[in-house]
Amino acid sequence: MESKTVTIGTMQFAIPEYFQQVDSTPDAPPQSVPFMTKSENALCLVIAYPIPPEFSMPLDSEVLASLMYDEIDKNQGLIQVGAGKDHVFGIVKALKPEGGIQYILALERHYDEDTILRIQGFFDEEGITGLRDTTVYELCRREGTVGSEDDPFCGWREELYDDSYAVEAQKNLSEEEKYDEMFPAHPLSMCRAFVRTVTSS
Repeated sequence: MESKTVTIGTMQFAIPEYFQQVDSTPDAPPQSVPFMTKSENALCLVIAYPIPPEFSMPLDSEVLASLMYDEIDKNQGLIQVGAGKDHVFGIVKALKPEGGIQYILALERHYDEDTILRIQGFFDEEGITGLRDTTVYELCRREGTVGSEDDPFCGWREELYDDSYAVEAQKNLSEEEKYDEMFPAHPLSMCRAFVRTVTSS
């Protein structure tokens, strides 16, 4: 994937080249830089800005998952968390009141103990919604990996980090990363592509 370099203060990082910088809003965090892009299935906004160390997330995926479970509500579900030696991120799925799904990204990259970049991202379904879910469900049904006589959705929903946390926006099999290549314009695919670009630069 083609990328471009962004500089905020002393921090440099890469983002996918198809994101374009847009004007900041008056209530945006200090030194924040917003970027937007869209596809036939997604509308994406990310905001990057520096934060003080005391407000940073732990560089531990299990600890972060636990903290995020404490924060999300019943219209949200945890899709993925990840961490490396200099970064940590979490992706939350939210049901939009008007219909469709929004994927919310919280990502931090540590340059040193005092220099930390935070990126907040909002990746919304646009246009025809539910296509990824419907297509993957049918594939899984044909393979016999989902559905039973009593429950057509048996085996479809999963909760990656806490099986006891049942929510309406629970993660389903279509949101596994292996399906991103089939749906590159889907907001979750674009969210993960953004994460890969930032964390590998």
